[in-house]
Amino acid sequence: MVTRQTKVLIIGAGPTGLMMACQLARHKVPFVIIDKKEGITTETKALGVQSRTMEVYQQMGIAREALRRGSIGKAVNFLVKGKPIQRIHLAEIGKGLSPFPYIHILVQHENEAILEQFLTTENQSVTWNTSLQSLSQTETEVEAVLLDEHGEPFTVVAEWLVGADGASSMVRKQLGMAFQGDTHEQTFFVADCQVDWENADDELHICLEQKDFLAFFPMKGAGKFRIIGALPPEFENTKGIVFEDFITDITKEMSIDLKVRNTTWFQTYNIHHRVVSDFQRGRCFLAGDSAHIHSPAGGQGMNTGLLDAYNLAWKLALVVKEQADDSILKTYNEERLPFAQELVKSTDRAFSMIVSKNPITRFLRLNVFPSVFKTVSTQDRIREFAFKRVSQIGINYRDSSINRDYKIDGFSNKAPQAGDRFPYLETSASNSFKWLSGTAFKALYFFTERKEDTIVRLKNYFDLSDLEIELLQFDKKRYEEYFEGLGIQEEAFFIVRPDMYIGYRSGGVDLMDLEVYFERLTG
Repeated sequence: MVTRQTKVLIIGAGPTGLMMACQLARHKVPFVIIDKKEGITTETKALGVQSRTMEVYQQMGIAREALRRGSIGKAVNFLVKGKPIQRIHLAEIGKGLSPFPYIHILVQHENEAILEQFLTTENQSVTWNTSLQSLSQTETEVEAVLLDEHGEPFTVVAEWLVGADGASSMVRKQLGMAFQGDTHEQTFFVADCQVDWENADDELHICLEQKDFLAFFPMKGAGKFRIIGALPPEFENTKGIVFEDFITDITKEMSIDLKVRNTTWFQTYNIHHRVVSDFQRGRCFLAGDSAHIHSPAGGQGMNTGLLDAYNLAWKLALVVKEQADDSILKTYNEERLPFAQELVKSTDRAFSMIVSKNPITRFLRLNVFPSVFKTVSTQDRIREFAFKRVSQIGINYRDSSINRDYKIDGFSNKAPQAGDRFPYLETSASNSFKWLSGTAFKALYFFTERKEDTIVRLKNYFDLSDLEIELLQFDKKRYEEYFEGLGIQEEAFFIVRPDMYIGYRSGGVDLMDLEVYFERLTG
């Protein structure tokens, strides 16, 4: 049997697996990525790309291509019994919080195409038509038996393995990991089609009625929508269902005047809410749907998988390059599992409210929820909180064992902490994300008075480090707006991780304490 060697083996080339491959390519880590499919998915599937994902795309240099292929959801409209009752602007709902202050509509196969294209620019590719048959691991390596396109077995021996092979993950099953949770009894449908009606075709429309709901998500192209709703009970056990067989009756009952044609994708499905208890088992990791699945409420699924991979990749790169001890990999679970657990709970609660048969909940859904949504979008503090949560820019890793705060009395209460995403700050000349390109750690030194000896000591310290660290300097006379935005009183020092999160924060430069941080980071 033929045997191949690599540093990292990735099972699954959906969005999560492709992102893992792209990030490892950026960090110059050898890998093999396989998938049993013939190529990227031809189905639209996931639809919304959140701001945090777009920020990652910008760091990778592919945000412009994502914007070109997709469209911005400009507003959401609530209709009750066919009549509009609320319209809420979304195009700049997160203005000042992210360079992408909106939900970007970009279907899954377009995301996959962009990521695969990025791989080709790094002279990498996916091995398609290849599946996992079995795997085993020791303390030093993982051995996977794979089947090629002809059904012939071959072996790949890797230092690490990442399972990004979806909800029915073979990796998870081979590792014997339980997928804890449940499944909603009700069956739902999704359909991509052309809709002829009087409503705007670049806005989201949520249609509510006493017993039913329909959601119309705008897609690129005039009149093109994704329609999501509950499958009528009489069709639940019917094979070969045709979308047009029931959608006309539903819309008539909900007093929605429209015509549906040119359905390009239709599927029925059940909603699951499940999550594993650990994202790591030995030298193997789970990411994306193989580790957590939940309702589509809020457009979180694909984005969460992409950010799982983004979090894990830079840590794997440090270990593979022998720049850090493998203990750093435990923080992947520390940082991503709590968010996944909370996400499964919150999306399940939201979805349960939408489909509930309880008369009180239905009353609230029809008469209260649209107004609450309107309030959220217009009250600055509430809007900011909601946007940070849905866009995933508000995720923090403050409890992570590798982050460190020191001399915090040098900051105001509004200052970002160690474990927070480095904030997006705009000025007339530039923005803070211009500093965070590339894959190196960023050392950001803010000062009111330039201290040459401190700068020399920092440069010498970083020159001796095994890590790639870029030192950037900010004089208050030139960067006063950033001092205010970061809550800096006099002097401050940050280490920003390759994933744009603050790993270290101090009210000044203390090389001994900085050494404590890097020892904690690298082990």
